[in-house]
This record gives sequence, C-alpha cells and structure tokens, in this order.
Amino acid sequence: MKKIILSLLAGTAIAASASAQEIANFRGDYTTTSFATGWTYQWNATGFNIGDSANYENLVASGNNYVVDSPDANDLLNSVSPVGGTGNFLSVNLNTTNGSVNYIGGETPASTATDTFSHYVILGYTVQAGEAGDNATFEQIGSGGSQNGGTYLFYKNDTLINTIVTAGDPSFGSGSGIDMGTVVAGDTLYLAYLQAEPGTDSRNANRSFVDYNISLIPEPSTYALLGGLTALSFVMVRRRK
Repeated sequence: MKKIILSLLAGTAIAASASAQEIANFRGDYTTTSFATGWTYQWNATGFNIGDSANYENLVASGNNYVVDSPDANDLLNSVSPVGGTGNFLSVNLNTTNGSVNYIGGETPASTATDTFSHYVILGYTVQAGEAGDNATFEQIGSGGSQNGGTYLFYKNDTLINTIVTAGDPSFGSGSGIDMGTVVAGDTLYLAYLQAEPGTDSRNANRSFVDYNISLIPEPSTYALLGGLTALSFVMVRRRK
C-alpha cells in the first residue's frame, strides 16, 4: 500500500510542478530591421475599422522605428494632425537612449482621420508550434507616458477579449494580467493602442511607453502524459503484490 501511495504522490508532485512559461516578450524580442519570429507591428489600414486582421497592414522599418508607409501616411491624417500630418506618430519606436520600446499612437481618433475610422497601433504575436497551452496571459504590463491617456484593446485573433481605457499618465501599472484563455499554434494575440481624444501637437501627449510579456501553461497533453505515467506506476506496483 505504501508503494501505491508514494507512486500516486510522485505523479501528483510532477504535475503540480508545471508552471506558466513565457513565450513572448515585447521589449526583449524587439528588433529594428525586421519583425522577430511571431511578431507583427501593424495598423488598421485606411478605410477599415479595428477588429478584422485581414485588413491590417504592416508598419515598415525606418531606422529604429516601424512607421506607416507612404502614401498611406498622407491619406490617414488630415490637416490638424501633429507634426505636419506625416503619419509617423502611428508607429513603434525603439528609444536608443534607455533601450526601452516606445509604442506610439498618434493622431488616430476617428474625429481627425480622413476616413472617419479610428486607427490603432496593433502589436501582434502569433503562437508558434510547441507553444500551445491554457491561461495565455498578458503579464507585467507597464504603460505610461501618454498625457492624454488612451484605449488598449486585447484581441485573440479577431475576438475582443478585454478593453482598458485610461485617463492619463501613468496609464496602468506593472503587473496587470489580461487572461486570453486557451491558445493553439497559429492563434494571434493582439494589443492595440489608440490615443485619447482630442489629440494634441505634443509628442509626449500622444505616445504610450509599453512593455509586456505573454505566458501560458503548456498544453494539456503534457499533463495527460504525467497522468498516464502515474497510472502505469500504480498498475506495476499492484502486479508486484
């Protein structure tokens, strides 16, 4: 009987030791010339609303930045947009001074865009082979720097999971956890940012400094294997009797 109990406890201990694993880190994975594996930096293109990833367009590399490509940059914003309406406020930027990644949402509200749609900076991570699991979570979200505040949308593929609206700086603190549920390889987890209305001509009023990672508990097949080993151990002990 002792052998049976010990075998069951051993199997339980192994299963319990499994914990969440990080699969993506926004700042740690950032590269300046091309997207790191799994990552995209996008925007919902001229003429399209947020929520349909088929209509997202990639931002293009420009030095340390990823920006809206021309001629969309000129089509996106009207004459009241900041810094001459170049569209480059809608971008992802690496701050070479301190190494942080600045995730910038510029003059994007519907009230100022020429197509009447609000335009977001959209950070996406696609779950890779071997990374599937449960309780996928945006963790250690640190955001600040936007004097006007803004809206943060969390999508799994094209399904909106959560929304955070902030009134100013700091936006929301480190340690915030957004549960995205179960994911499989090929699912894309998005964090989209829209500056608060009205926009201003101040760069610091329009950008948001963001860092976060994505973690999950590995797929259940791992636990099924552990459970099978426990059952096999139980049977073998019984047979020895």
